[in-house]
Parts: sequence; C-alpha cells; structure tokens
Amino acid sequence: MRNYILKGEEADLLRIEDIGAALVADAVPLVELSGLHEQALLGAAGEGLLHASTPDATMEAIRRSSACLSELMIAYSIADAKRQALLERERRLDADRQRLESLGQMAGGVCHEINNLLQPILGLSELVLEDAEPGSEAARNLAMIVECSVQAAAIVRGILTTARQDTPAPRALVFAPLLRNTVDFLKAILPPGVEIALSIECGEESVLCEEAELSQILLNLVRNASRAMGGAGTVAVSLVHRADPEGTGPGLLRLSVSDTGSGMAPDVAERAFHPFFTTHASAGGSGLGLSIVMAIALAWGARLGIDTDLGRGTSITLDLPVQPAA
Repeated sequence: MRNYILKGEEADLLRIEDIGAALVADAVPLVELSGLHEQALLGAAGEGLLHASTPDATMEAIRRSSACLSELMIAYSIADAKRQALLERERRLDADRQRLESLGQMAGGVCHEINNLLQPILGLSELVLEDAEPGSEAARNLAMIVECSVQAAAIVRGILTTARQDTPAPRALVFAPLLRNTVDFLKAILPPGVEIALSIECGEESVLCEEAELSQILLNLVRNASRAMGGAGTVAVSLVHRADPEGTGPGLLRLSVSDTGSGMAPDVAERAFHPFFTTHASAGGSGLGLSIVMAIALAWGARLGIDTDLGRGTSITLDLPVQPAA
C-alpha cells in the first residue's frame, strides 16, 4: 500500500491481489479486512504520505489508498468464491464416494448370490446341450440359455470389479512388455475390420498394475472404440513417458487409446464413466466398460482422463505413476 500511494504503479496494486488470496488461504475473516486496511492507512498517515505538498496530491494519495482497499476486497472475494467452490466440489465428491461405497458393498453381496445361482444354470445347460439333437428347437433354446448365462456372468464380474471385490492387489511391474503382450492377444480376437496401431515411447519403467486387469482395461476401451467407429477402423494405442510436473519424481507413463469415431457431446462425456450408462444399448453394451476401467485405475493409483467431442473421435488416457527404482 505504501509503495502504491507513493508511486501509483500497477505492479504494486497487483501485489495486493496476492495479499487478498493469501488472506483467504489463511482463513482470515472478511470483517478483519477493514481493520488491516485501517492499520495500513494509519501507518501511511504517520509517515506523512497522506499530507502532500498540494491539495491535488493529497487527494491523489487518498484515492490511491481507497483503491488499495477496493483491490483487496475484490481479490479476497474472488479467492474466497474459488475456495468455496472447491470445498463444495470436495463435499460432493466425498458424498458420492460414500454413496458408491455403500452401493458397491450391497451390489457385491447381491452379485455373489447371483453368481452362485448362475453356475448350475450354465453348467447343467451345457451338459444337456451336449446330448440334444443338433439343430433342434431344444438345442437352440439351450444355446440361448447358455449365451444369456455367459452374458449375465460377465455383468456380475464387471460389477464385482467396479465394487473392487475378488480382485488382486496391484504390483510394481515393467509395463511396456505387458502392454505388447496384451495388444497381441487383442489383435487375435478383434473383428476383421478393426486394427490396433501400437506405439511405445518409453523404457523399462515399472508401475503399479496387474496383468489380467490390463487386459480388462484394453478390451473395454478397444471394444468401445470399435463400436464408435462402426466396427471398422484403426484404434491407436500409445504409451509414453512423461516427466513429473513438479520435477521431483520419476514421472508417469501415459497410456492412450484413441479412435476416429463419432465422439461424444460434453453431457455424454460427463457421464461416460458412470456404471450402466451406455450409448450402445442396442449393440449389447452393458454400460459397465468404462466404470470397470475407472475402478481399476483408482486401485492402481492412476488418473483417468477423456478427450472427446462430436465429430472428432475419443481419446481415453491413463496416467500411471512410475515407481522408484528398487
């Protein structure tokens, strides 16, 4: 304040903005701002800064002191609004997390019971199907029962994965070879019109992961990409090493799965990772694929991102923290 009254330079006024933000960070109440300004004003008056040689200069000094208070109040209000929005967002996320945990526990228990019932349905149907006359109505009905049971079992597994039950703990593993093996496996089971272009730009870095879950992640992402492209096209899978943003750690590996499909509108992308949300219900989508990917990513300590818009395709990214060398 003293410098601004003396010189009137904008740089000094900008520093007052930083003071306002700092006061919010220190949880200083708004009612105390006037007291702080009054102390600064008395200090300036004590130094004779408010009593200039001419009336115009005195008025200018007073105007500048008032500008300091206005700038401080504005900066404080903006910083406080941001802080309140952040606190509200954290509160909503915490409430959502608690609700999902409760739902996960309940869903996990229900799924275990359903799984126990599915096993004899599937097993006995397959046994009877072996003895049925090929091509008969009974054989077709039994085949339908088997197919539906297999789909139901897959949904149960997806829910259990989302609820993080019956899943192994991740380990520190060299990631690039696992990715190559998984992509080779996927290439053998993809539809004829879909190809995978793999690009790896990293060394032998280790991350927390689990090989079987990596297969789940890629299978779900590539399957979604294939549907988005109408069952024909190239899915780009890339892995790159990125430096730690703070420059203190070993960085991260970014796994990206990108397609050239129709993309998603912002409101659709916002719900893409919600369980049972799907835009491909007619194509057999269960709406669990991306929620499974999200659950696995969280268990690995990874960060999941989505970059998409209508008409320009979709890219899903998974940022995996590199583990320090043993």
